[in-house]
Amino acid sequence: MHPAHETTELRVPAPAVAAGSSGALGVSGMDDTATADGVRDGAGQPVLIATKLHPPTVRDQAVPRERLVEQLRGGSGLGLTLVACPAGFGKTTLLAAWREAEAARKPVGWLSLDEGDDDIVVLWSYVIEALRRICPAVGQWPSPHGARPASIVSVLLPRLVNELDGQGEIALILDDFHRLSDGAARQSVAWFIEHAPPAFQLVISTRAEPALPLAALRAHGELVELRADDLRFTPEEADEFLNGRLALGLVPEEVDGLLKRTEGWPAGLYLTALSLSRTADRGDFVNRFAASAGRHVIDFLETEVLAAHDPPMQALMLRSSILQRLSGPLCDAVLEQQHSAAMLNTLSRSNLFLVPLDGPGSPLRPAACWLVGMGLYYRGEFAEADRWFAESVTLAPASGQWLVAGSSLAYRSLIAGGQERSEDQRVLAEQATELVRERGIGEVDGEAPLALGVSLAARGRPGAALPLIERAIAVLRSFGQPIDLATALLRQVPVLRALGERERADAVIAEARLIIGSCPDPGILTGQLTAAEQSPRPSTRSGGQDLTERELRVLKLLKSDLCEREIGRELYVSHNTVHSHVRSIYRKLAVSTRAHALQRSRELGLL
Repeated sequence: MHPAHETTELRVPAPAVAAGSSGALGVSGMDDTATADGVRDGAGQPVLIATKLHPPTVRDQAVPRERLVEQLRGGSGLGLTLVACPAGFGKTTLLAAWREAEAARKPVGWLSLDEGDDDIVVLWSYVIEALRRICPAVGQWPSPHGARPASIVSVLLPRLVNELDGQGEIALILDDFHRLSDGAARQSVAWFIEHAPPAFQLVISTRAEPALPLAALRAHGELVELRADDLRFTPEEADEFLNGRLALGLVPEEVDGLLKRTEGWPAGLYLTALSLSRTADRGDFVNRFAASAGRHVIDFLETEVLAAHDPPMQALMLRSSILQRLSGPLCDAVLEQQHSAAMLNTLSRSNLFLVPLDGPGSPLRPAACWLVGMGLYYRGEFAEADRWFAESVTLAPASGQWLVAGSSLAYRSLIAGGQERSEDQRVLAEQATELVRERGIGEVDGEAPLALGVSLAARGRPGAALPLIERAIAVLRSFGQPIDLATALLRQVPVLRALGERERADAVIAEARLIIGSCPDPGILTGQLTAAEQSPRPSTRSGGQDLTERELRVLKLLKSDLCEREIGRELYVSHNTVHSHVRSIYRKLAVSTRAHALQRSRELGLL
């Protein structure tokens, strides 16, 4: 290697180097100037940083990963070798080890990219210098110096490809490719991949999904790719690292426990090992590790993961971190914003520790739909929640998720009741009840009897509704979430009042109040609790005296299972006329639902 290659700064030579000059890589005496394109000398020539061309040293602690080295060797003769996964999976360490192992077979160049390489002239100045260092035909290679950006692809790269075609096997590693934006520099790399000679192996490492023609390369068998699942430590690699390299003396069960808790993430194991090395009782630390990630892991995530994104993305990542599964609508609800789905798609393309769980064929899709529906329901977005519950019901049978299907049907029934779709409310409640009975899950499902009870109460049958709601409450006390129990308790209140059990209704309200007060975000339950507490009480005044004779006839029919359209046929009037009478009854009784109208009417002796 020419001694000048080791200077701190490098200037790409002009096409011809004048005799008596400092040489191709010498440092001139011209003043350097900083421009928007990066650092250039007085002649506008890029100043290259030599250390970016130095591959990192493989440390003694690094674990040999022969299975991955062999996969990388398989990229020889193909269009692209891609290593794409999040921070901390050991991409750079792996490629440095592969380069050392491969150097005996063929020359391997190295370039660590940064944001300054978005300048297409700067990028190819670095690439050509990296190749000059490993190939004999140094003086014959073209230089980007003075070239217009448009001519890089049209003139310089074709010449470079022609030069490479006669050089035999060569490999070049571009590390941290995610630092290039989706602009001219990256597009020029795509052109080069398409036209590079067969003996040239280009290896790219990236944290984000690169904007390169991967699908076409994959379809033509021209792509070798290693992803996060490939780079996760195996049990043997974890044991070699923790015990063989770091001599922590962990028993197999402890190694397996750490491997499982970190999901094979190499950086997670390394950072955990830092804490372990300072801990006297390592067995106790391993047992406690599930409850606390540790300061080292937190620092890594903050500096390497959070800092790489803009403030809105950081807010999404931090505020949604309490969720085990994410979706656009659910994150919208948590952050009280819109467009979270697009942001999650961006994160997934960046390989940022996200695993898609909600694809159409995923067995987790039904539960994910149910979870989104629940979030929307308690936010009061019932129409949208109903759509998610409906999808959950459709998908759940394929994977046998009967509890999810039953709960989704039940909540669809509650939504229908709130929208005064009494027939839909009844049908959905009965479907939920039948599904729970057929699948033998009645002992753990409280939503189906709740929905059926609420449906019966809405049709004026509080006596039949109460045992079902009581059964739902009993199940939810044992198996449900606090928010589900509070929902059932509030649904029980108007039924108890309709049956004249006002003291018991007051006790139920008190219990619901305690539960709702303990929920960080009870959503619509706060308003429902207020409505229950302010529900009209028995009065000595006659009340309802302003109801017309026709409204009283409609009120009596509201006790039946008839919907408004059917009541209209019974009275030989239009549905619109019946609806007007119903709204007038609600207004005069100071209520907003059919169930409350029947309850108030009984209190006033109208029924």
